[in-house]
Amino acid sequence: MNVKLTLAMLVVLLVLAGVVLYVAHQPRPAPHRTTRLVFTPRPTAIRTLAFHTAHGRTLRFERHGRHWRMIRPVRAWARDYTINDLVQTLRKLSWHYRVRIEKTGGHSPAAAGLAPPRAVLTLTDKTGKTYTLDIGRHNSDGRLYVCRAGMKSRYLYVVGAAWLRRLERPSMKFRNRNLTRFHTARVASIRIQSRTGTITIVRHGQRWIITKPFLAPANKSKVANWLSNVQLLTAHRFSSESQKSAAWKQGPLTIEVRFQAPSEKKPKKSAKIKPTTTHPAAAPPLVIHFGRYTDLTDKFRYALSSQNPTVCVVRNTTFQSLDQSLADWRDKALTRAKVMKATRLAMRRRVGISPATPASLYLRKNKKGAWRMGTTPGNFAGGPLLPADAPAVQRVLKELKKIRAGKFIDAPVDLKKLGLNPPRQSLRLDIPNKVHPVVIALGTSQKNGWTPAKLPQWPSVYLIPNKAITRLLPPVTALRSRIVTAIPGPNVSAITITSPVGAGSVRLLHISSKWMLTRRMRKKTAAPAGAVQDLLDALNPVQNKQWYLKAHRIHPLHAVVLRVTTHTRTAPIHHPPVEKSTGKKSASAAAAMKTVAKKIPPARVAGQQVVSIELWNRKIWPGCPHLRSSARKPAVAGKLLGRATIGKNPAGPHWYALLLEPQAAGAPQWVFQPSSMLVKAIESFIAAPSQPMVNKPATK
Repeated sequence: MNVKLTLAMLVVLLVLAGVVLYVAHQPRPAPHRTTRLVFTPRPTAIRTLAFHTAHGRTLRFERHGRHWRMIRPVRAWARDYTINDLVQTLRKLSWHYRVRIEKTGGHSPAAAGLAPPRAVLTLTDKTGKTYTLDIGRHNSDGRLYVCRAGMKSRYLYVVGAAWLRRLERPSMKFRNRNLTRFHTARVASIRIQSRTGTITIVRHGQRWIITKPFLAPANKSKVANWLSNVQLLTAHRFSSESQKSAAWKQGPLTIEVRFQAPSEKKPKKSAKIKPTTTHPAAAPPLVIHFGRYTDLTDKFRYALSSQNPTVCVVRNTTFQSLDQSLADWRDKALTRAKVMKATRLAMRRRVGISPATPASLYLRKNKKGAWRMGTTPGNFAGGPLLPADAPAVQRVLKELKKIRAGKFIDAPVDLKKLGLNPPRQSLRLDIPNKVHPVVIALGTSQKNGWTPAKLPQWPSVYLIPNKAITRLLPPVTALRSRIVTAIPGPNVSAITITSPVGAGSVRLLHISSKWMLTRRMRKKTAAPAGAVQDLLDALNPVQNKQWYLKAHRIHPLHAVVLRVTTHTRTAPIHHPPVEKSTGKKSASAAAAMKTVAKKIPPARVAGQQVVSIELWNRKIWPGCPHLRSSARKPAVAGKLLGRATIGKNPAGPHWYALLLEPQAAGAPQWVFQPSSMLVKAIESFIAAPSQPMVNKPATK
């Protein structure tokens, strides 16, 4: 191989590579593009579009804010999407080719149909600059000859003709069929005039109030839906009827919607704005007239809107959705306040019926969210306030929230005859962040199944079903907490169960972390751990199935007495000696501390309390007092505390219990139906398997 030739070829390749890299990194000159737009420079922010034909047809559109409005041939709203799309097409109108204008021949204005032009298109931007385009005839390819007028154009442009076909459509194709255009937040009042009368509804903050023909609250959701239907009101087609036609003289419905003035925006602190005395004016009211039927089919009606002032035809179903009666506008809810957030509830009756239905009952929620109840704000029948069942109180508030009136009495009526002056029953709620409390007066229930109710701020009388009133004012036995008492298991030191039959007296002692059992003075034996744990679980807490309230004190015979002794252990307090000079423990003090620590017990008894509960069964001992009448004769049970007697009998419960606690003189007696868990736990100790069960009550 020739070495010289190889070296020469390598040098040539390096030179070529260098040239290529040099050329590649050189900046490329911008290509010379010839703009093909008809309007140069391109117009921006078009405000006016006008189209005139040689036959005298004129279309003119003007932009008002974000919307387009037709000025010619009629003043009406235009379809924003259609006009915006047409304007964007005209701004970007480009030519396929162009030719120089000649005075005579095939490229003359006369040959292109531009002398005179067959149509003229005029665009005006926001600065007032005008763009005019003369439109000529079509060529053999279906394209148009156009020429820019007023710009001293030297060329004839050939453009597409699709945009012209859109302008040649009937003017009705450009019209917006919406008859209304407003914001519901700006509505201040509504006036509906029909053949039955006039209804006026006024906005007050977030509420709607009926002011005519009488004062009453309006249904907020119904008003919002009605305004939405007015916003969506569209014309099926436009009619050639005149606005002065007799079609409106016997119109069945006229709607007038008034608007409030827009709120003034606060200027920024840095902005220097001169104070003005003028305020923004409210928009003119919207008035819609509905006329007669258009034909005998009764499917369409004539309509006329002040915001789109041209007679049109609407469907009769649209008319029916707007023709609402007074009963449709009224709010049937007894109250629209946020009753679920109430913190105080007071129920008052003219006369107390029974201990379970006293003359007054007060419920109050504390800061922890727990409810307390009493016959007065400070006590219950002379004793302390009782804990109320939070779910039961929430059910009452929920019932008040969903209660609805079935009928109304709007005419003046004697409230004394209805039991409303003074009210037979009343309900008062205090709600946080609400200035005035919610007060509801309830009258005498009528034979037709209705109970009159009255709110002080409205003149009308609400008629509520009697069943709803019963759920609204439950007895105190349904409102008291289901938890009778709570005895923590670690605090229990002894349990004594005394029974008139069966195993007799049983005593459980907690000794050295073990439970011991004694029966009738016998030796102590280990108690069954499972049975003891079941009893402790039933005592923490002691729950009931139902409360009973009796006016007199009950002394049951042959009752099973459950006594639970509790104590509280606290750690001992010991202060070791400390040196006065340095504040540090000395060696002798540390030794003395160890000696004393051996003698000090780990805990000491701080207090002791005895909780006693009496239980009796009226099925086994028919002589015991019972609280509910039985339709069946009480049968003798095979067991002392059998399962068949624990709330299974349809005739009513058989087991009752009484918590022995100090009460004020004359206070009613609270009796409860114990839970099956507590009854079974006691049965496991007093029903000894080695001792035969008796069917008859024990005798002395």
